[in-house]
Amino acid sequence: MKKLITLVLACVALTSCSKENEEDVDPNAPVEIKLNAGIGNIEAIGRAAVSSLPTEGLDVFFAKATDAPTASWGSAKALYAKLDESGKVSFYAEAVRTNKAPQYYNPNTTLKSHLIGYYVGDATSSLAGGKVSLTIDGSNDIMATNALSGDKNAQFEQFTFEHLLSQLIFEVKCADGISADKVKETFGTVTKIEVLNQPINIELTLGDTPSVTTATTTGSANFTTSTDNNVEITNTATQIGDAIMVYTNQDLGKKDSPIQLKVYTSTYDSGLDVKAFINSGNDGLESGKKHTITLSFSLTEVSPTAAISAWANATNNGTGEIK
Repeated sequence: MKKLITLVLACVALTSCSKENEEDVDPNAPVEIKLNAGIGNIEAIGRAAVSSLPTEGLDVFFAKATDAPTASWGSAKALYAKLDESGKVSFYAEAVRTNKAPQYYNPNTTLKSHLIGYYVGDATSSLAGGKVSLTIDGSNDIMATNALSGDKNAQFEQFTFEHLLSQLIFEVKCADGISADKVKETFGTVTKIEVLNQPINIELTLGDTPSVTTATTTGSANFTTSTDNNVEITNTATQIGDAIMVYTNQDLGKKDSPIQLKVYTSTYDSGLDVKAFINSGNDGLESGKKHTITLSFSLTEVSPTAAISAWANATNNGTGEIK
């Protein structure tokens, strides 16, 4: 009988604790917004092109619209954030990302949280009126996520950062049947390549699918890929320096709008003008794609050819010829 009483008392105690725990849960307690993010098109080659999450993490921003049933991005504010190497997102109070500043869902589930992630690297940026104004120099990888909404009961799913610019990679080689020694006598070695007259002021417009356009305030510059060591021109295609990231002008590379290049060699230190076309001038630049432009040197010209592959590989390449 004593054993039976003990068991009954134990059951009563357990039931009592369970009810107390349930009563301790406040249904209106703030629920922290916890995010995970990854990077799409993972192959990236360049001074600041992002291929995967580095061990030291990646500084990003999240645009946060006012809590509402639907998003209105015109009044969105920028939040400082950082991705760790596993993709976990932490929010911070300042640009140096030292003091964490957790974000919370609205207790009212009809007032949803709305976020868009974006990455600008070292590019100068500012958010106002639903647009991120950017100044780029050819070394900047610009990425953004689609807009996502969530509440404390239906929380955010994973964000994916996608590349929004076009990547240019340059290779040099001897033209078919041409002696490398003869090419070296004519041109020497390649020192740098410039992509001429590229837009530097662009805007990232926030929305369900963010998009990049040139800014109202125009500006252009020559973007340069250079190498610490002069590159010899051989019968095997050799890459020149790092990739260049440019605004995606879908007409650039077509017959009426070739990619204007200036190729510098140790012999021609004032540069050689070269026009590069994509897929023989039938295609233009593609957003988030890698465009490999191979410059073939004969004794009289440089002939460019271009191939597109995704940043993770596009489908068409470019060409250019140096004579």
